[in-house]
Amino acid sequence: MKDNKAMVRVTESAAVKNVCRKKAESLKDESLKDERISFSAVCAITLLVLCTAVLSLSGCTGRDETGKTGNRAANSQPSVDDILQQRIAETDQAEEIISAQEPLAQVVPEEAPSSLVPTVTETEQAPAPTAASSEAEKKAETYPTPTPPERKKPEIIPADSVQVDVDLAAMSGNVVYSEVLNIMMSPQTYVGKSVKMMGFFGYYHDENTGQNYYGCIIQDAMGCCAQGIEFIPTEEYLFPDDFPEEGELVTVAGEFMTYEENGYTYFTLKDAKILSEG
Repeated sequence: MKDNKAMVRVTESAAVKNVCRKKAESLKDESLKDERISFSAVCAITLLVLCTAVLSLSGCTGRDETGKTGNRAANSQPSVDDILQQRIAETDQAEEIISAQEPLAQVVPEEAPSSLVPTVTETEQAPAPTAASSEAEKKAETYPTPTPPERKKPEIIPADSVQVDVDLAAMSGNVVYSEVLNIMMSPQTYVGKSVKMMGFFGYYHDENTGQNYYGCIIQDAMGCCAQGIEFIPTEEYLFPDDFPEEGELVTVAGEFMTYEENGYTYFTLKDAKILSEG
């Protein structure tokens, strides 16, 4: 009986020891597991701190002199702006080289025929300035070119102040027309005599010779008949400045003469003066 109790106690003691041993092993496993978890946490925190420190150091060392940040890998590779600037610089350099090699532009367009392009032999070279030409230029600058004097107007001559051999201007309408007919019928009797006449001014321009013809048209008292007498003014008269308008009254005095032209005989008053009635 005692032996059985002793065996039971031994068995119970062994079971208790076995349970304690298992409990101890379980606690040991849990402790190791907790230690492993703590160690892993510590390693993760340490790794995170190290990465942060490395990033901070790389950021400090990657800042360039101009104040821009970036890692070495980014700085070692050119940016898009750098590539564009490099291409623009290469293009400008190529254009400068091409422009330096191109010949001077010709004045004549490319489409112009070669026959129109002047050559050295066809163009006249300007003579080199000489001492005489330089002296002339200096004198021209020192002494301005004098302006030509204004043309002198013809003298105004009153009609009453002129005395003549035959005064047609003082005759009445019927008498003056009869006297004109006598001149036409017998012109030789009037050659060399001074004649004064009054009538309507008229002129004719010959396109072939370029000469102007001036005349005084005399009418009879009724105005139904008229006869013109040519006159040649002196050189001081300039047409049309010193002449009346066509159809206006004019008084003329000059020397009667005849002349031949194209087989016909004409009579006129030469060296005629245009007189003033006012």
